[in-house]
Amino acid sequence: MQDNDRGTPEQLRADALIQAAQATLKKDVKGKRNIARIIFGDAHVELARCHIELASVYLELKVKGRDILLLVEKHVTSHDAQLLTLYYHSWACCTIGRAQTMHDQLKEAAASLRDAELMGSECSKMVHSDSGPSPQADGSGDSTHLHFVTMVNVARLEEDIFLALARLSFKLNNYESARSYFTKAVDHHISHNGNSSEGLIVLLQELARAEGYCRNYSAAAKALSTALDISRSTHGEESEGVAHICRALASIRLMATKDALTSLEDGDVTSFITHVTISELSTEDAAEVERLLRRAEGIMCTLLGEEHCEAIECKEDLVRFFLLASRYEEAVSMQRGAVKLKKKTFGTRSREAAYSYKLLGTACMSAGMVQESRRCLEKAMNIYSSVLGENHKETVCVMRSLDLIASFGFSDHQDPLHRRPLFRTVV
Repeated sequence: MQDNDRGTPEQLRADALIQAAQATLKKDVKGKRNIARIIFGDAHVELARCHIELASVYLELKVKGRDILLLVEKHVTSHDAQLLTLYYHSWACCTIGRAQTMHDQLKEAAASLRDAELMGSECSKMVHSDSGPSPQADGSGDSTHLHFVTMVNVARLEEDIFLALARLSFKLNNYESARSYFTKAVDHHISHNGNSSEGLIVLLQELARAEGYCRNYSAAAKALSTALDISRSTHGEESEGVAHICRALASIRLMATKDALTSLEDGDVTSFITHVTISELSTEDAAEVERLLRRAEGIMCTLLGEEHCEAIECKEDLVRFFLLASRYEEAVSMQRGAVKLKKKTFGTRSREAAYSYKLLGTACMSAGMVQESRRCLEKAMNIYSSVLGENHKETVCVMRSLDLIASFGFSDHQDPLHRRPLFRTVV
C-alpha cells in the first residue's frame, strides 16, 4: 500500500469493521463494568473478572486485526487476497457478534454470527479446494507459508463461530440449537486436533451442559467421562479440572434419575439438580454420586485450601446430596462448618454467607430443628435485604420460607414427619 493512498477497498472495509467492533466493545465495557461496580462494589472479584474478559476480547481484536491486514498487504494473487478478505470479514462479524451477545443485543448478534458462519463456510471451501502445493509440516515454502497460516486460522475461526452460535443459542433458550453447534465444535476440533486434545475438555463440558438441558443424560455423561479421561491424562489425577468434571458428573447422574427442572444457572455446568427424590437412586448410583462429590471436595481442599470459594462450593454440594439422601444430621454438621468458612472468606454480611445460612436453615428444618432453622433463615433474610434489597427474589424466597414455618406453628418437639412439610427441595 502506497503512503499517499488511503488503501485498497478490502483494507478500507477491514478498517470499517475494526471501528464497528471497537465501538460495540467500548459500549459493552462501559455498561458491563458499571453494572458490576454497582452490584458488587469496586473491589469485588466479579468486577475484576469483567475487566479480564473484556480485555481479552480487545486484545484479540487488535492483534488479529493487525496481523490480518499485514497478510493482506503481502499477498499478491487475487485468490489469496480474496481468501484473506473473506476470512477477515468472517472473523470480524464473529467478534462483533460475540460482543453483541455479551451486551444482550441478541437479534443483532444473531445476524452478525449468521454472516460469520456463511462467510466462514465459504472461506473454508476456498482453502480446501485450493489446488496449490501441500504445505510442509514446518510451514516452509514460497507462498505456501501464508496459505498454511490461513488454513490454521480458518480452522480456528470455524470453531470460534460454532461456539459463539452455541452460546448465543443458550441465551435465546434454544437448547437444541446450542447442542447442535457444540457438537459441530467438538467434531471440528477432533478432526483438526485429534481426540485427546486438551482443548476438548472445555468443549465436552459445554456439550454435556447442552445435552443435559435437552434431557439427553446418557450423552451428557458420555461427554463428561471423555473429558475426565483427557483431563486425567493431561493434568493428572489431582487437578482442578478433574474436580470440576467430578462435580458435573455427579449432577448429571442425579438429573438422569428424574426428568425434572434443575438449578442450572448462567453457564454453570456444576450446578445441582434440586427437584429429585434420592429414593429413586439405586444404592450403587447414590454411592457413585457421593464418591464423585467427595473426590471433588478432597482435590479442591488439597490444591486451594478449605477456605477457597470452590472448596466451600464442593462442601455445599455434599450438603445438598445429604439432604436429598435424608441424611439430615450429616447435612447440618457439614453446613455449620461451611457457614463459618463462608463468613471468613466473604464476610459476615455477604451474599455468599446469606446463601450458606439459607442452606443451613433448610438442613435444620429437614432435621426437625425448627428454632435453629428459623434463626438461620432470619439471618439470611436480613443479609439479603441489606445487600440485595427487600424485593429481590432471594429475599422474597427466604421470607416465604419463614412465613411457611410461622403458618404451621412448628416447634422442635412436634413430630417432624406429621407436622412439617417435606423440605426435599433445596431453597
